[in-house]
Amino acid sequence: MKIRLIGNLLHYQPVFKTPALRVYITNRFFTGILFWLFFCVNTVFFIRNAHLDALQLVLVGSALEAGIFLFEIPTGMVADLYSRRLSVIIGTAVIGLGTLLTGLTPNFFLILTGQIIWGVGFTFTSGALDAWISDEIGMDNATTAYLRGSQSFNLGAVVGISLCAVISLAGLNIPILVSGFGMLCFAIILTLIMSEDNYKPTPSEDRQTWAHFYGTFQHTFYLTRSKKILLTILAVGLVFGLYSEGFDRLWIASLLERFILPEISWLPVTGWVGLVYAASLLTGALAAKITEKRLDLTRTDYFETGLLTASLFIALAITGFTLSPWWLLTCALYCIIAGLRTVASTMYTAWANSQAEPEVRATVLSTTSQADAIGQLLGGPVSGIVARSLGLQTGLLLSSILLVPNILMLTNRLVRRNND
Repeated sequence: MKIRLIGNLLHYQPVFKTPALRVYITNRFFTGILFWLFFCVNTVFFIRNAHLDALQLVLVGSALEAGIFLFEIPTGMVADLYSRRLSVIIGTAVIGLGTLLTGLTPNFFLILTGQIIWGVGFTFTSGALDAWISDEIGMDNATTAYLRGSQSFNLGAVVGISLCAVISLAGLNIPILVSGFGMLCFAIILTLIMSEDNYKPTPSEDRQTWAHFYGTFQHTFYLTRSKKILLTILAVGLVFGLYSEGFDRLWIASLLERFILPEISWLPVTGWVGLVYAASLLTGALAAKITEKRLDLTRTDYFETGLLTASLFIALAITGFTLSPWWLLTCALYCIIAGLRTVASTMYTAWANSQAEPEVRATVLSTTSQADAIGQLLGGPVSGIVARSLGLQTGLLLSSILLVPNILMLTNRLVRRNND
């Protein structure tokens, strides 16, 4: 009933009706700015102002991931049953509220709550925005829209990182508050410029419900029994999740603990972190372009060799990042890790696609995503506990060790293939 009342309030014809593609590109651009205003400074704020230790840093990330994992299906019902537009607007506003709560005070429990709210808000927008533009402009044009949207988001990210470095001079929590307030304002703007002319409720068999969720796992279980390579694919995805959460939450803390950053009045610590982030984004974009050009979709061993190579070098790069005594080398290794992760992600998706029959492809891809999420929820706290007990460097080294199962599994597959 409440959703229907909100929907009636928001579903009037927008007073500033704008073509859908322009709204989509604008959304992605401003989301890139506002997200990176937050992401570029949040860890520094958690460490410098809130004084969170390694385990608390990871638990904050795990709280966000748990919010996304648990609420993906319930919030997805809004987009499936009622309105993509409504789901995007609600999600944008809820993300804003979560961001504001995160930056209001350096209190661990309020930060934790803010991140859970942020994760819930993200689930409202996740998938709904892409589904909305697909409905409005048609599937044939959607791929081009996604590409342009990704480029727009990356451009916004660069702007957001630059703004964060400047705004953080007034206080580490100020960019976070600006991001939260900006998301709330943007949600209001979306009610004015975002139309929805071609929405049709999702057929019951395609809706993301708990029954569908259970059915997906049940279906995948039977698939893996009939085609065991799918079990390997899911195991590889789980391991990628295991190592990544701890590394993502601890690498900035490691930098700040090990190095004294150059003191420049116009370039605060967030500026240095932002430069590393910007360089890693460029490295990732370059790696994606090179990988896409060289993908050979006809060879399964190509994916396995690529993933083995990427896993091995990511593990080595994390080890080098952890032990490096030089600032520039450490930052360069982070960028290399970002590029290798992009390669691994592209290879992994292509591998899963190549091994799934068309009629079950969506099921397989959905389950690989869940495997990664479960891996993050399991691996993050373990890395945090180790880092709190034995030091940040040990926690980061554990992240590289957690990749060893992938190296062993993929090596075993290639050896068996060569022996057959």
